Amino acid sequence: MLRKILLCIDGEEHTEKAEGYAISLAKLANAELYALHVIDQWLLSRNISHEIFAAGRDEYISYVKGELSKQAEEIVSRFLKKAEENGVEAKIRIREGTPAKEILAEVNSGDYDLVILGGKSYKSKLERLKSYRTPEKVLEKISTPLLVVKG
Repeated sequence: MLRKILLCIDGEEHTEKAEGYAISLAKLANAELYALHVIDQWLLSRNISHEIFAAGRDEYISYVKGELSKQAEEIVSRFLKKAEENGVEAKIRIREGTPAKEILAEVNSGDYDLVILGGKSYKSKLERLKSYRTPEKVLEKISTPLLVVKG
């Protein structure tokens, strides 16, 4: 029985299909739907790697954090609108950190019956190597049922 579903949203194209599955399942099962967005701290550190010794570093970090927060708000707003249009109420969770680690932390603290993630299709081995491979990392450590929807 599905009572509580966790959907991981990241604004990527491959996640849109997972959103549709999550909304449909929540509606069919009359389950609570939670959407988790992780503000990826790696993006922050990657964006400042060339700015470490630059004047105004603190302002730059503040700016990047603000931009990542704006991006998170846009992703969450777009998803909430999609859920509402389909007659499903969704609750939002936002965390900061490494996606796989934060997803696992949320799963462990939330008593979810199902976790849904979008999965990328890789065109090359190099693309796969450069990827986080979040679904694989989560699958290795999760005990909750996991649905990976390939985009």
